Amino acid sequence: MMESKFLFSFTYLFLAVFLGLLQSFQIVSIGSVSPDFLLLLTIVYALSRGSFKGEILGFFMGLTLDLMSGALFGLNAFVFTLVGTCAIPFQKIAKLPNIIVFILYIVITTIIKYVLYHMFFIIYEDTLLFDFYFFLKIPGEIFINIIFGSILYIICASLDKRENYEWF
Repeated sequence: MMESKFLFSFTYLFLAVFLGLLQSFQIVSIGSVSPDFLLLLTIVYALSRGSFKGEILGFFMGLTLDLMSGALFGLNAFVFTLVGTCAIPFQKIAKLPNIIVFILYIVITTIIKYVLYHMFFIIYEDTLLFDFYFFLKIPGEIFINIIFGSILYIICASLDKRENYEWF
């Protein structure tokens, strides 16, 4: 039992490092839109393991992204912690199949992420992020997050071998 938990944790750690590298080097992108792999991993982990573990992973994923990006320090940690915390309550409210909840949660969290970014940039840097390009990027990132999130969902479901990865 302990060995399988260690192997599971090591697998998620490897997956987080691999996806973080993919995200930081923007290897996978369509035009200028690339998937937010660390956000997707946080969502998958929070929906499968619970809000508390999701918020812990979200905090460290966001902190890692803050260290790599150089933007407002702590903003990504806040957003990802919020994403990890709200996953299970959203799943309980939605009462839909898990994959549908997962896709809806990707859409909602991507929109909320950009709204929070915009609010914090107005408050702390006195700059506006909303422009024509900004409104084109959000639907593109939602679409690409749904595609790669579904693939990540299937991969994590096969790694986890738990019953709470139901398609319907």
